[in-house]
Amino acid sequence: MKGSAVGDPINDLQNYTFVGKPNNGTITSPVTGGNEALVGNPYPSAIDASQFITDNSSSITGALYFWEHSKTNNSHITIDYEGGYAIRNLLSGVAATSPPTGLGGIGVVGKIPQRYVPVAQGFYVTGDSDGGNIVFNNAQRVFKKESEANTSVFFRNDSEQETTTTEENDDPFKLIRMDFTSPEGAIRHLVLGFTPNNEASESVDYGYDAPNTDYFPSDMSFQIEEGKYIIQGVGEFNTDNMYPVTIDMGITGNAEIAVTDIENFEENIDVYVYDALLGNYSRINITPYQINLDAGTHEGRFYIVFQEDNVLSTVTDEFPDVIVNYLNSTNQIYIKVPYSMDIKQVYLVSMLGQTVKSWNSTNAPLSQECKIPVRQLSEGNYIIKVQTTDNRTINKKIVVKQQ
Repeated sequence: MKGSAVGDPINDLQNYTFVGKPNNGTITSPVTGGNEALVGNPYPSAIDASQFITDNSSSITGALYFWEHSKTNNSHITIDYEGGYAIRNLLSGVAATSPPTGLGGIGVVGKIPQRYVPVAQGFYVTGDSDGGNIVFNNAQRVFKKESEANTSVFFRNDSEQETTTTEENDDPFKLIRMDFTSPEGAIRHLVLGFTPNNEASESVDYGYDAPNTDYFPSDMSFQIEEGKYIIQGVGEFNTDNMYPVTIDMGITGNAEIAVTDIENFEENIDVYVYDALLGNYSRINITPYQINLDAGTHEGRFYIVFQEDNVLSTVTDEFPDVIVNYLNSTNQIYIKVPYSMDIKQVYLVSMLGQTVKSWNSTNAPLSQECKIPVRQLSEGNYIIKVQTTDNRTINKKIVVKQQ
């Protein structure tokens, strides 16, 4: 419902009269597979977004997208709208991307969608592979006021409402909130969350992972399988795990990754950006990580991790005469050790700690200088672990690229 544009359309108040009977009971709306549908809370009360997502697991992909109209944009012409899409799923909510200062087309945004969707609030959902009926029912209805501890936020054009809100701590999930600042100056907000009972996993999970549906020239996303995500839910927190992120650069310039909040952790944790190409770790709890990157897509290089894996530098630190490399041109592992050493075992390990392949004297030509062929290996980052007969362990990080 649009205003009359009489006087100041942002600050002037205008009364509207709704005529009709308030909705009650079950209400359905169809969505076709892979398509977006604009729906909204049809009841004269708030609804629980988590219950709504759970009830519609057979028809939608599991994330709700809320358009936030910029409070600096007064146009009633759709093509001139400025704003962005905030996201909510079972894990948490994130605000829409903040635009570069002075850039038209997006405006000023920043509200975080909370668990309870206010009366008359609209949002987008996406149909799953075969779609179905989107279902609203009375079991989703709750009594929550918009002013009640930021549990329910209406995405209206309101110049007096703060541009950010505080997440209500009513979920058991441990959350790490991060910001990616692009070379153009836009700020992408992301959330990595940990579920105490392993409700989510490292793969794509309904309701816990929210896809990135924006098309910005420069952006950062969590990389899950083949997709890009803004919210990633995983299992219990484990300092050994690593979570890949993909950075897209529309132009060559400076990129920045920062931690903005750490929620629901009982202990202090460290958060690092691991650069697999340079082999270094940067703690981002206080000081943001900054790097100058070329234009293009940087995939399989950067990871969010929680400890420095100093043991992986043993090739250059403790064994300067040892060479361990991966030859991308021939898909071979090349190892050269001094004659005083004998190789006992070689392991190829993923960045999540899973052994991909292993070799010993029975299935590979192990010697002081050897080349071990590796076939059908996916692109990405790995660790070559070499064990010697005198119980030494040599580790080397490698990057595998298809030629």
